[in-house]
Amino acid sequence: MVSLLALALVSFAAPGAPAQEGRSVKAAFAEQAPRLDCRLDDAIWSTAAVLGPFRQTKPKDDGVPTYRTVTRIAYTKDALHLAFEVDDDPGSIRATLAPRDGIANEDTLAVYLDTFHDRRRSYVLMVNALGVQQDGIQVEGRETDFSVDLIFRSAGCVTATGYAVEVSIPFESLRYEVGPDRSWGLHVIRQIQRLGEENSWMPLRRDSTSVDGTSGRQLRSRFLSQAGELLGLEHAAHVPRIEAIPVVSGANPSDADGRLSLGGTARVSLTPAMSLDAAVNPDFAEVEADAPQSTANQRFPLFYAEKRPFFLEGAELLTTPIRAFHSRTIVDPDVAAKLSVVRGRTNVTALAALDPARGRVSSATDSQSAGRKAMSGVVRVRRDVGLDSSVGLLATTWNFAGQDNEVGGLDGRLAFGPRTTWTFQALGSTVSERATSTAVTSRRAGFGYSSELSRTGRKLSLQLTGDGFSPDYRAMLGYTQRVNTHRWSVIARYDGRPSSGALTAWSLVNTTLAQVDWKGRAQYGFVYPRLLLSFKRQTYLNLSAYRDYVRVFEEEFGSARTATEQGAFLGAPVRSSWYHGFTLDAGTSPSQKFSAAAVFDQSWNNLDFDQGAGRFARVSPAALLDPEARLDPGRADSRYASLSFSVQPTDAVKLSSSLERSRLTRIDTGRDVFLQHIWSNRAMVSFSRFLWVRGRLDYDSLDGSVFHQVVLAWTPRPGRAVYAGYDETGEWLEREISARPRPERYQRRGRTLFVKVGWSFITRLK
Repeated sequence: MVSLLALALVSFAAPGAPAQEGRSVKAAFAEQAPRLDCRLDDAIWSTAAVLGPFRQTKPKDDGVPTYRTVTRIAYTKDALHLAFEVDDDPGSIRATLAPRDGIANEDTLAVYLDTFHDRRRSYVLMVNALGVQQDGIQVEGRETDFSVDLIFRSAGCVTATGYAVEVSIPFESLRYEVGPDRSWGLHVIRQIQRLGEENSWMPLRRDSTSVDGTSGRQLRSRFLSQAGELLGLEHAAHVPRIEAIPVVSGANPSDADGRLSLGGTARVSLTPAMSLDAAVNPDFAEVEADAPQSTANQRFPLFYAEKRPFFLEGAELLTTPIRAFHSRTIVDPDVAAKLSVVRGRTNVTALAALDPARGRVSSATDSQSAGRKAMSGVVRVRRDVGLDSSVGLLATTWNFAGQDNEVGGLDGRLAFGPRTTWTFQALGSTVSERATSTAVTSRRAGFGYSSELSRTGRKLSLQLTGDGFSPDYRAMLGYTQRVNTHRWSVIARYDGRPSSGALTAWSLVNTTLAQVDWKGRAQYGFVYPRLLLSFKRQTYLNLSAYRDYVRVFEEEFGSARTATEQGAFLGAPVRSSWYHGFTLDAGTSPSQKFSAAAVFDQSWNNLDFDQGAGRFARVSPAALLDPEARLDPGRADSRYASLSFSVQPTDAVKLSSSLERSRLTRIDTGRDVFLQHIWSNRAMVSFSRFLWVRGRLDYDSLDGSVFHQVVLAWTPRPGRAVYAGYDETGEWLEREISARPRPERYQRRGRTLFVKVGWSFITRLK
């Protein structure tokens, strides 16, 4: 295996890899930038380059688009400019005054800029017919990350024959390389949502897709390799600059003194390919809190996505197949710094932070840890080889109160021809305990690995995926759902696209998974076939069934039994169950004004871990006799249903609501392990593209918690924003604890009025 890997790397690293065949366009240079007024009568557009005709890529393969799209491209020394003339039925265009990054389900124009032309990573800049923006980062073979915000300008207007859009992208918003011999990768994609239609400037091969190992969804693969070339940007000028964003936030909670926080971030950009970011006492208060998730009968930690701007920028550079670094493990840093450098085909990223949050949490149980700060560091190096391959190194270090954790290893993505890729990673970890600064009292070593081999075709795609973590693997700066496990799966997907009719696409997907611990004992497995149907008007129907096996050991929940000690379980030390079920998943958006989705799942003979849930006491036979009895896992039936809908009476007003209902019922006692309702409501009113007010209300019946918030925001551009709002948390108290709690009255737990202001200042170093 080692020799095969070395041979592959040598062959891929060979110089002179041929460029991807395809169309190219040379951007015209102009002295004066256009006015963004949708009129397209500026002098720059009369000399701009015009992209060739678009082709339909969905639902038809290399078909004729239903409507015409004309794209012009030019640049000045400071920015890249694009203009779009789009034919369409004005009354059917789906476009609203949505908040930034909220137009994914509307008619859009998307520009992909691979500014290093490495075919691995590109910027994504999207606009709808009203000029509302959505932007992010596209990494080859992954879903687009829309959490990153770039500074660019746009204007859009609906016309008598369709709509017109103008976009200006400052070069200082991008990291790039330019010169007489440099080119960028370029894709331009148009989406017509009501028709389920995608049109592309570049022809796209159907066999260039991969499958998400968890959901079975299609992901773009080799998408950037099929991009066209953008030439002629040698006059683009980069001016070194410093951008500072001081942030002031204040809160007046009902149960404490008012708080005022001062902080900020700064970025030094000396070259287009090198940046240094720093944060001092940054304010990471969320104006959009995490959505509620069900924790009932869960054995492993839930995942919460990053939302903080400092960590979001460049996050894709620190992302590897194994989530060995997850920035939310750095909870509330006093100081943080990040350096990113691109030199040729090599990318280096480093991050460091000093976080006192761990010391505050530990103060209640460990006086020696009170007030201490955790030191965190991450280094990532990636080298592109050949046309579509790369290798990389990742290392993390974490230290807190005499505890050290180091993680490091190798990863890569190798392309074997146009349809086959292999993504892999191997990591080692150590955890050390120190009595003094030099004396190590204990040390444990662990190992983790990940492998994904994917073969794609025009209709049939196959994927073999595996990962595993030894019992002593620890990544304090990462997210690891479970250790002491090997998990391998095979995914097969067959895609069909009808040539006409309401059905626009259909797929058959099957996932088979097997999971064992490091002693070879079975833990989990399933067979999961699905039928996925897509129709016009953004309508879908997914039908699935599953057959699962689950097995648990008492040492996973506590102590293992010995000759002299009882184990964690009452009765047999191992419990298992074969269970089966089905899922119905459907949704529709027949018009811009209304959309709805529903999910129903039913399973039989699942497993209750007998841990209780929120206000629900344990209901195993042993626990009903003695609430303090040892755990007694047993079989249970589950049912889950959700319903969500949104109403948009005008382009500026959107109302949405969702209700989830989860129930697990113990078979041997007939009692509910839990019955949970999660109700979430949102209301958004946009006075303009940059001024909006949002309200939200969340209720979780499992613990009776209620959260509601109102936020007024002015966000003229990334880095400049003003928020003012009101938060309130509370709970519904019940008359008595029972198998089915009945709310009696509402009790307020906390109220907070808050203001957050962040305003960027840019100094250019000439």
